Parts: sequence; C-alpha cells; structure tokens
Amino acid sequence: MNFSSLGFSQLLTKNIQEEQKMKKIYLIALISLLSVVSIQIFGQEVPPDKRSVWASAQKGFLVISGDISAIKGQKTLNISISQQIQKMGTKYMPDSVFIANRVKEFNEEKAGKGDKWLEEWNKELNNFNPAFVEGSNKVTAKSGLKVALNDPSAEYTCLITTKHLMEFWGKIYVILDMDVVKTNDPGTIVATVRFPLVCGTKTSKLYQEKNESAYYTAGLTFGKYFIKTAL
Repeated sequence: MNFSSLGFSQLLTKNIQEEQKMKKIYLIALISLLSVVSIQIFGQEVPPDKRSVWASAQKGFLVISGDISAIKGQKTLNISISQQIQKMGTKYMPDSVFIANRVKEFNEEKAGKGDKWLEEWNKELNNFNPAFVEGSNKVTAKSGLKVALNDPSAEYTCLITTKHLMEFWGKIYVILDMDVVKTNDPGTIVATVRFPLVCGTKTSKLYQEKNESAYYTAGLTFGKYFIKTAL
C-alpha cells in the first residue's frame, strides 16, 4: 500500500502512542504485582479493625506487625499510656469535644456539677498508668517480670493508646492499641498489637473508680497475655 508522507507519519505516531500506552499498562500491572509480593514477603498486610463495644469480632490479642517474641525473656518492661483518647462515648467524639460537652451539660443541670465531674475525670485520667501497671504486676510478679513506669533499665517500652472509651450499662469499655518500642529509641517499633475489647470489671484497693477499673482490668489482661507470649 502507498501512503503519503503525511499519512505515514500520522500512522507511525499513532502506533508509537499505542505502544507507549501498552507499556504503561504493563508497568502499572507489574508494580501492583510486586507490591503484593513485597507485602507477603517483607511485611504484613494490616487486617481491618473489627473491635467494637457493640460486637467485638476480635478474640484475644492480635499482633498486626512485627514480632512480639523479640522481647522474650525481659525482666523489666515500661508502660506508657497516652492521656489523649481518640474517641469517647456513643457518638465517637474526640476527647476534647466529649469532655467539653459533658462539663457544659452537667453545669446546665446544676451549677458546679460539670466542674466537679471534670475534676474527678482528671484525677482518674492521671491514674490510668499506675492502675494498668498494678494490674499487670498482679499477674506477672510471680513470673519474675516487673512492669514499671519510667524505669530507665527497661530495654523496651509499651506505648499504649486508647482508640475508644465508652460507658455502657454502668461499665467502662476501652479499645487499646500498643506499640512495643526500644526505650532508648522510640522510633524503633518492635511490634504493634491490638488489645481485645476490655470491660472494667475488676478493681483494686487503690483504683476503684469506673474509668480506673477499665485500665486496671486491661493491665490484668495484658499481664496474662505477656506471660503466655513473651516469658
């Protein structure tokens, strides 16, 4: 077939463009395949979080990245629970919004009631760490593990965050996440672990308030898990 120079040029350009387009498609497919393979080989795909106060589908602790056995044989372990709570109440409000609303509502019911509630809340909030530690040590002490706050001799620290705190039928429920890090290098995460749903059913002589009981119970739960997994 005979083509004019202009027609041939247009046809050649079209073929080149189609070839480049196909190369891009192949490249995208290859990158996607390599991404899947790299996740399977070098890392773990993060499973969806199915924990809920209403219907928790997670049973027991779940390691979602890293290796918790890396801290096997430790005699001292630091605990640090962030005082910031990601979501609170049935409407899943940020803690700052929930607390401000609660103070306002209570003060509208009765002058000073909200201010008193806030004072009691802050007192309990400051006891979350020691309540958790007491609960943990109640379980781990017999196994020779000391769970502590701010112990510089501990090689590892458990950084715990509260994803959700809610009161339901007179009990406090908490959903917690934990990063196990090097104490001297917090940027090095050894393992990330999801707690099962915790209901504050246990109290100690020191920590008997509702919110305190949730973290004391969480400490008991953590102690049992740690003994089984890492000792």
